[in-house]
Amino acid sequence: MRTNTLLLSLSTAFVLLVGLVGCTTAPKETVSMAEPTGQFDLAKIRTEIQALETDFGKAATNHDLDALLEYYADDAISLANDAPMLVGKKAIGEHYTKNLMGDKKTHTYQTIDVFAEGTLVVETGKSTVTNSNGTIRTGKYMALYEKRNGQYVCLREMYNNDEPSQ
Repeated sequence: MRTNTLLLSLSTAFVLLVGLVGCTTAPKETVSMAEPTGQFDLAKIRTEIQALETDFGKAATNHDLDALLEYYADDAISLANDAPMLVGKKAIGEHYTKNLMGDKKTHTYQTIDVFAEGTLVVETGKSTVTNSNGTIRTGKYMALYEKRNGQYVCLREMYNNDEPSQ
């Protein structure tokens, strides 16, 4: 009986100690535009990501597949609107060739927020596609970037339209 009480007491003390340490350990730091810290220059990161999105929009508008694919890492995965998962640059390029290259639309992308940790950045944004007849379609996206060789490349992206496809 005394052994059981001792084991129960030690077990309880261990659980309390782990809980106390867990509550006092600082969480892994993630920052956003709303929570600036000295660790990241989020204004600079946001400017770099917006420049990527601006170039991506120009490439999409101009049907420049090579420029579009520069945006992606070789091992990128795209969760495109109304499409199966696209794994790798080749699959992403085939998707754009099939779904984008023949359109006469203007594509623009606006960075809304960025979150950074280490070499990774998560961006949330809004997209606008304007048809040649002036019809506007809006959407939203989230992209995960990694800085490789001094440049951000997209590792993962997810996007969809604000309204159902017609």
